[in-house]
Amino acid sequence: MTEEAQSELEVKTPAGSIRARGTDIIAIITLIGIALMVYALWDHKADAKATSDAFVSAVRDMTVAQRESTKQQRLMACIISKPQEAREQEFASPNSFCRRMAD
Repeated sequence: MTEEAQSELEVKTPAGSIRARGTDIIAIITLIGIALMVYALWDHKADAKATSDAFVSAVRDMTVAQRESTKQQRLMACIISKPQEAREQEFASPNSFCRRMAD
């Protein structure tokens, strides 16, 4: 039976030495690569969640602002449609017809 010469890698450290064959080296590199990919995906998932939460918050704020702007535009359109004598009364009264229509 003939033995094939396999390439071996030996790493000496103060704690000891480590020997690995060619197939072991490939397995170790593959394991490290998979671990790095898992970490990158995990980190990306956290970043994506934070970005998504910030986007949803911004859209909610814009929706509230747009809703308030629409109410004010309805109020002004109603007040402008009234005769000049009734405008001040409609604008000053908290329970006026125009305020009820705007809400």
